[in-house]
Amino acid sequence: MKLIADSGGTKTEWRLVTPEGTQTTYFTQGINAYFHTTDSIYQILKPELLDKLPAEALPTEVFFYGAGCSTPLRQEIVQDALVRLLPTSTIEVEHDMLGACRALCGDSEGIVCIIGTGSNACVYDGTQLASEERSLGYILGDEGSGAYLGKQLVTAFLQNRLYPPIAREFAEQFQVTRATVLERVYRSEYANRYLAQFSRFFLDHLHDEDCYAMVFESFAEFIDRYVCTLPAYRAYTINCTGSVAFHYRQVLERVLWAKRMKLGKVINSPIDGLVTYHTGLEN
Repeated sequence: MKLIADSGGTKTEWRLVTPEGTQTTYFTQGINAYFHTTDSIYQILKPELLDKLPAEALPTEVFFYGAGCSTPLRQEIVQDALVRLLPTSTIEVEHDMLGACRALCGDSEGIVCIIGTGSNACVYDGTQLASEERSLGYILGDEGSGAYLGKQLVTAFLQNRLYPPIAREFAEQFQVTRATVLERVYRSEYANRYLAQFSRFFLDHLHDEDCYAMVFESFAEFIDRYVCTLPAYRAYTINCTGSVAFHYRQVLERVLWAKRMKLGKVINSPIDGLVTYHTGLEN
C-alpha cells in the first residue's frame, strides 16, 4: 500500500494506491516547510488525512513531495510529522520540484517549471535536479505564479488603474477594500494563498487588454528570471505543472514563442505522473 502526496502552497493532493492498483484521492490544505512546524503539520493532517484513511489499509510506504522541502532541515520538519502520524510506514520526503520533474519527465532530461500558487524552475538530468533552487518565495519572487498575478491585480485595483467596468466586476466578485487587503496581506497567515485567489479573475477577463498584459508580462518575467538563466536552456523543451500554467497555457505558449522557445508537457497536477513513477500504473 503506497501513499503519494504532492503539496503546493494551497492544497495537498494525496493518492492511496493498493497492491491491486485501486486508487483513492484525498485533499488537505497545503503544507509548506517554511511556514509550518512539525506540530502544526500534525494538527492539520490528523483530522484532514489520517482520520479519513481506512484503518485496515494504512500505507506501508509514503512518498511526500512538498513546497519548501528543499533542504534536509526542512524535509525533517515534514518527516517527523509523518512519522508521528504513520509510525509503521517507510517515509520519503522530497522537494516538490523533484516531484514535478519525476511526474513530467520520468527518467528523461528537460527543463521543468512549477507555476501554481508559487513558481520555480530547474534543469532535470533524468535522475536529480541539475541546477540550484531558484525560488525566492512570494515576497521576493514567484513571478508568474498565482500569488504574483493576484498581487498585480489587487494592486492595480487599489491604485485605480483598472478599466472601470473591470474594476466593478472585481469589486463585486471579491468584496475587497484597501483595509481588508492590507490586513490580510500584512497581518494574517498565508498571504500567498490570499493573493493567489485573485488570479482566477483573469480566466474570464483575458479579453481586457490590461488583464491580458498582466498575465503575459508576469509569464515573461518568470521565463526571463527563472528559465533563461538556466544552463543551456535553449536545448530543452519547457515542461510545466501547476494550476496557473495549466489554465493560462495559451498565454504561456505565446510568451515562449516570442522568446523562440518551445512548450512541452503542461499538467495541472503532478500526482498522476508520480503514481506512475512510483507504481508503474498508468492513469
